[in-house]
Parts: sequence; C-alpha cells; structure tokens
Amino acid sequence: MAGLEEKLCPVCFQEAMEHGECRNCGYHAEESSAVKDYLAPFTILKEKYLLGKSLGQGGFGITYLAENMQSGLRCCIKEYFPSGPVSYTHLRAHETDSYLVCRLLLEKKKKKNEKKKKKINNKT
Repeated sequence: MAGLEEKLCPVCFQEAMEHGECRNCGYHAEESSAVKDYLAPFTILKEKYLLGKSLGQGGFGITYLAENMQSGLRCCIKEYFPSGPVSYTHLRAHETDSYLVCRLLLEKKKKKNEKKKKKINNKT
C-alpha cells in the first residue's frame, strides 16, 4: 500500500501520483530537482506550510512551491540561502492563486523546450 507521500503530488498537492506521474497536473517524478542543500518535498514549516517541488536556486536563496495548510492556497517559499557564508535561514511565504503558479511553471517548461529545439536546429 502506497503512503501519502507516494500519492501526493509536489506540484498540485493532490493525491494523484501513480507510477511517478500525476494524473491531475501531469508532473513526472523525474522532473524532481533534489539537491543536497534543498529541503525535502513535504517538509512542514511552522506547522503551516507544506513544501512541494523546489523551483530553483539563485544568488540569494532557494524557492519552493508550497501550500498553506490552513487556507489551502498555493504559495512560494523563499529560503534565504546565499552562495556566500551565512549564519541563519530566513523563510518567507508569498501566497498567490494556484492558477498563477501553474501558469508560471508551464511557461518555464515551454521556454526550456524552446531552448532545446533551438540547440537541436543549430546543430543540423
């Protein structure tokens, strides 16, 4: 029997994962970006936020998709994690409508696919 973490999608937060793919949003588990410094998906912060997929890392920190467990709203969590020395971690949540987060993820994926196509076309 699969546990909740095996069924829960780290993007849409629905119990829709089957064989590494989400039946609800189409997320594939191989898209996961597990890096040693990243917090694990489904980590609970301040008894309020459920972390999902990591969205990326920049010069100041790591951004995660998350869900506010009290309101059910999707949000992004920015973990203060600069590339230089640091003595503390600061977490901040920006709540947003879920459709906006999904749209941003789709736009990011579309741009990535366009770059791949350009590289392939330039090689031929």
